[in-house]
Amino acid sequence: MEKKDELKKKATKFPAGVAVLDVINQKDEKISEGVVQIKFGRNNVCSPLIIHLAENEERMTLVVNPFLGVAAVYDQYVEISPDDGFGKDTTKRGEGSAL
Repeated sequence: MEKKDELKKKATKFPAGVAVLDVINQKDEKISEGVVQIKFGRNNVCSPLIIHLAENEERMTLVVNPFLGVAAVYDQYVEISPDDGFGKDTTKRGEGSAL
């Protein structure tokens, strides 16, 4: 328990006013409640994930897939399917920008 408390103290937090709406993991599980742990291994690599954020009325989607070399930011809430390559925008709107 002590180790978890120490990790929580070191956790990076989003700026005030920014809320996490949900996180979609590589198993296509949408998590919108509780604590989501993102574990980073060697070379700061983590499992693929999608994070949906909100600030007031604005929405943002962050896509991370280090195995495919995909990192993208969308200035809207984008539904993305892990089956589509985990990072391919299924809305075909092209409003994302690769990092």
